[in-house]
This record gives sequence, structure tokens and C-alpha cells, in this order.
Amino acid sequence: MTLRVLKTESEMIAITDEWSDLCVRSDSNIYLSPMWIQAWWTHFGMHPSRSIYMIGFWNDEQLVGLAPLFKGTTRIGSHIIETRLRIMGTGGSPNETIGYVDDYGISDFLDVLVDRNHEDAVASSFADFLRTEVASIDSILFQQVGDESFILRRLKPAMHKAGLVVGVRHLDTCPYIPLQKHPDIQAYVESVKPNARRRFRQSLKALESGSMKILDTPESAEDLHTATETLIHLHQTRWNRIGYPGLFHDQRFATFFNQVIYEARHQNRLWFKQMTDDEGVCASRLVLKHNNTYYDYLSGFDDRPASSKSRPGIGLLLNLIQDAITQDIGRIELLRGQEEYKFDFTHHTFQNWSLWVEDPSKRAGMTRVARRIVSLIAKLHKVISRESRLLHVQRKTSGLIAMTGGYVRFRYKILKSKLT
Repeated sequence: MTLRVLKTESEMIAITDEWSDLCVRSDSNIYLSPMWIQAWWTHFGMHPSRSIYMIGFWNDEQLVGLAPLFKGTTRIGSHIIETRLRIMGTGGSPNETIGYVDDYGISDFLDVLVDRNHEDAVASSFADFLRTEVASIDSILFQQVGDESFILRRLKPAMHKAGLVVGVRHLDTCPYIPLQKHPDIQAYVESVKPNARRRFRQSLKALESGSMKILDTPESAEDLHTATETLIHLHQTRWNRIGYPGLFHDQRFATFFNQVIYEARHQNRLWFKQMTDDEGVCASRLVLKHNNTYYDYLSGFDDRPASSKSRPGIGLLLNLIQDAITQDIGRIELLRGQEEYKFDFTHHTFQNWSLWVEDPSKRAGMTRVARRIVSLIAKLHKVISRESRLLHVQRKTSGLIAMTGGYVRFRYKILKSKLT
């Protein structure tokens, strides 16, 4: 087993083919693919205070493990206050200079890619490497790691064995739909709970009557661009009306999103359909395919027209399930979050966790105090930025005079939902 640290973008790109092959052998998720990670680094990762720190593991000449990590640093003048190690795809805050903020990020599941036949060796080698790294790195954090991740199954026990202090915190519940037991869409609909079954039949009936129609994944670049703009509009309009800024308030996400869509289309990994009514497109759903799994990544719909009573968003998800069964897709990931509609489709879930590694010797001292001060400043900056975006949304939807009242009502509604 040979361990090598890749520190440049050219080194990262040079192993793309080996990386893609490892994705298949490790049965990894799409958020660890070169398509996703390289796009994330281009649009979210690049920063004067960040650098690539990918750790590759080779057995003879074959890549058998890859930890797509990056370093972040906080400086006061020329003095380094903190050095952080994270998985690419985590967060991507533009405020890295003043301290890493625990951002939610755009990647639902993260992990280390490891060939199934070499998990023990990679876990042991990686744990030994991290044991030496904690002397020079102040904070090591692995976010969005699932119950069945290599990090939790193999690396965490290996780190304990190596004498490292490891903490774990729950992040998200992640629903998914297993499809192996369903021969067709009718059998699937019959398997769900009665209330959901009634709603599903209502959506399917609207499709059968012709009152709504489904447009297939666009074939031309021009049609794909139009469909993408429509999805963005539907997504932003609905979330802004509720009071949230929506994903596309961040221009970095817009450029990232477009790159991933076009690369996914080129690699035949894209399922992108729209639902139309008499007034035009009323719902849109974009799904990514990877390793026999569909990832239901982004959707948008208009809940104002009369056609919304037929639940066009549900209709598209049912059409996805039908296509997945026909194509022998193993499961559909509904991704992190406990939105109510997801539990109409499934009762299957797994959990996402945040895992951090500590060096006990760094729990005290002036540098530790300085890091805490910088962290508090970063968190304060995050809160101010978040609330400013919410006020901007209220101004956009309600006007300058009414925006304060709209903001207070929105915040009260969120607080009430959390308390109940």
C-alpha cells in the first residue's frame, strides 16, 4: 500500500480515469465522482485560504482508495491561527479567511472512496496518516457521512485503535426508495400507505386524461438551456414566495449547476423532465444517475394554478419511479431532509453524521483561544449574512415598506414549526 498526497489541480485531473474506475469498484455515490468533486472545487472550493489535499492509496499500480480532501487556513497577518481539513463538497463558504463556518453545503452524502477488497488496509493506513497529521492540523471534520459510509464503518474504529479522539454528531435523516421488490408502477403504488395511494392515483389519472403532459429529457443544448432556466425560475419563485432565498441566490451555485447538468447529459447520467398544463410548464424535476441509483436532486413547481391540485410534482416523481423500475435501477435517493411528501413515497431512511477528530493536546493555550474568537466572528458574520438575505427576499416579494413585517412573520412561522 502506497499513500500519496495530491496538492494541485493538475494532479487531481490527472487521476480522473483511475478515479472513475474506483467509483465503480467502491459502489460510491455521485457526490464522490470526478464530475461532481471537480466542479465543486472550481465553483466553491477555490479560495486564497484553501488548497487541495487529496490522499490517494495505491496497491501496486492500482488506485484502491481516495480521500478528496482540502485544507483551509485562518491567518492574522502572517501568523496561522488555524488549519482545517475537510472533504471536498462540504460547505464552500466564501469566508474561509475568517474561519470555517459549519455550512450545510450542496453535497448530500460524502465519504472516502475505497475498493471493497482493500477496506481494512486503507482504513489502517489512513488512520496512521491522520494520527501524524493532527500535530499540524487543528481541525479535522468529515460531514454528511452516512450510516453505511466507509468513514463510519471502517475508518472510525481504525482511528480509535490509533489513539485518536473521535466525536460524532447527528445531522440529517435521508429517505430513499428501494425498488427491487416492485415489478411495475402499479405494484409500487399499491405498496404505499392508503392516503398516499389516493394522491398518487389522482396524479396518474390527470396524466391519463391528457390534462397534463410530461416532456422528456431535452435532447438539444438549446432545449436543455431553456428547461434549466424554467426549473430555476420555478424553484426560485416558489421559495422566495415562502420567504427563503432559494439555492440560486448564490451565483456560484448557478454556474456549478449548469456545469453539472451539461456534463451529466454528456455522460448519459441525466433524467430531466417537465410537466405541462394548459398554461405551460407547471413542474420540473432534475435527477442524476450514478452506480445504478437515481439522485432526486432538484425540483420546482408552481402551486398557484388549478392544475396544482393534481400534484404535478408527485406525478413527475411517480414517472421517475416508473422509469427506474423499467431500467432496473436499484434505488432512488430522496436525499437529506424530512419533508413530509417524502414519507408518502417511502418509510426507508438512513442517517447522516458529522465526525470530527481531535488532538487532546490542543484543547488549551492562547492559540486555542484565538481560534475560538475567530470562530465566533465567523458565526456572527454567517448569521448577519443569512438574515440579510432573508430581508432581501422580503423586500423583493413584499416591497420596502412591508418587508420588516414579512420578515417577522416568516421568522415567527419558522420558530413555531420548530417548537411544535
